[in-house]
Amino acid sequence: MQGTVTSSLLYKRWWVIGIGIVFCVYLVNCVATSFRLTNDTVRYFALLEDLEGTWPATLKKRNDFLPYGYVYFLAILSKLHLLSPFAIAFCHFLYLCGSLYFVKKLFGATIHVFPLLFFTLLSWTAIKYMLIPLSEMQFLFFSTATLYCYESFLAKRSIGLLLLTAVLCYVCISTRTAGIALVLACLVSFLLSNRKKMALWARQYPLYATAIIVAACALLVFLTTRPTVVTYLSYLFGPLLHDPLTFFSYNMRIHFTDWTELFINIPLSKTGFLVPPRIGEIIYILTGVFFMGLIVYRLIKNRPYIPTSVSVYLVVYIVLIFNWPFVDGRFWLPIMPLVAAVLLQRTYTPKPFFDVARKGYVLYYVASGIFVLGHYTRTSFDREYFLTRHDKGKWELEYEAHFGMRKPGDPPIPDKEALYILNKYD
Repeated sequence: MQGTVTSSLLYKRWWVIGIGIVFCVYLVNCVATSFRLTNDTVRYFALLEDLEGTWPATLKKRNDFLPYGYVYFLAILSKLHLLSPFAIAFCHFLYLCGSLYFVKKLFGATIHVFPLLFFTLLSWTAIKYMLIPLSEMQFLFFSTATLYCYESFLAKRSIGLLLLTAVLCYVCISTRTAGIALVLACLVSFLLSNRKKMALWARQYPLYATAIIVAACALLVFLTTRPTVVTYLSYLFGPLLHDPLTFFSYNMRIHFTDWTELFINIPLSKTGFLVPPRIGEIIYILTGVFFMGLIVYRLIKNRPYIPTSVSVYLVVYIVLIFNWPFVDGRFWLPIMPLVAAVLLQRTYTPKPFFDVARKGYVLYYVASGIFVLGHYTRTSFDREYFLTRHDKGKWELEYEAHFGMRKPGDPPIPDKEALYILNKYD
């Protein structure tokens, strides 16, 4: 008995040490990182400049359809005189920690916190998008907070929690239009959980029931007719209506590959030195189909241990992304900790073969995560490495001009908008 207790304490101690080291590396990256440009980063900061009235007249004024939720976050940091690469990365880190807290509360004792932390913190999506000024971490935090508040409302039947859930849903939609999936998840899970009671109540009070249905339809119409939502819906359904066969065949292929990047923990674009691109794509698609099947199996088998709202949200969100005509691994970040929690649930004892396979996969995932963490840490400290590795070297000219590595006016000319933002905020 004494030996078992000692072994358990040592096991826990090693988990704590490992996670503590990863936390420290995250914080070091927050301090050392440069301002990391992407196309959407330029768009967000152009919207911020327009909001504050500081966008130079010499630069082209942008009319963008991006939601303003993340822009308001940047504006708050700006008003507090804290808008810097460190402040953004550190806030993203706090967002990530908060989302992990909510995920643990949602799943309770069915998952252990240490494997969840390790799986999430060593994911390339978490490491990369903590450092880049994009809305994913904010959406991750508020979406998991929404699900937690909704489940708390179901448990306590508090009007305050219901109102808070509604506010958080609005914040999510304002941050990313995909937040509409949370509204659907809450509504559908509520209907599924209370269908018998609601049917009986509707028969007893038909006028109230009709009023609620009309109000719900009005809310849905209001949400789906917002300008940004209309633009996103045109992207979502336009290709489907024009050429459904090509749309689905193309979308299945590209999204099974970026979905797989969560589990192989390496973007497909980074595997060219290992396997030919075509073979790599086939491997990623097959792996993606396997993990999608595994997630569906777990959602069904562990149904009693997974909150209904979480299951519905995962299904709706996955369907939305598979219909989205653009490919990017960051689209999956907002559900990555939830997917990890579903996979890490230990509601049964696996057979020896599957247990060995699981342990082998864990070792691989940890090794790949350490490699990715080292890669992004090097980009924070090594400028030459950063120039050619960040965003595939797309912004090399802008960073060379910003770091004083080239003379003004040397051809080719850097992007003026990106360089202005980089000079001002880095």
